[in-house]
Amino acid sequence: RGGNVAPVRRAARWDGYFPVDVTPEQLRVAVAQIGEQRGDLDGFDIVVLDGPDGDPDRWTAVGATWCLAFFRPGVTAAEVHRVATGGPPA
Repeated sequence: RGGNVAPVRRAARWDGYFPVDVTPEQLRVAVAQIGEQRGDLDGFDIVVLDGPDGDPDRWTAVGATWCLAFFRPGVTAAEVHRVATGGPPA
């Protein structure tokens, strides 16, 4: 969670990183650390969660390769359908 360093070091040994509760700045720092440990990020996935109406560009700008829509408990099926059929933001 947040800016913990140990999970970042572990992730660098594998093929991806999926942090929880990070800010874009924390992700930027983690991506830089992973890149330093690995030498490059080729083939390395960096996944984040954002709200259904979030802005994936703020995450890709700091290194995310995947931005998944996260829905809070109680969301309606209609809301999930709206987001899913809307596709990625333009």
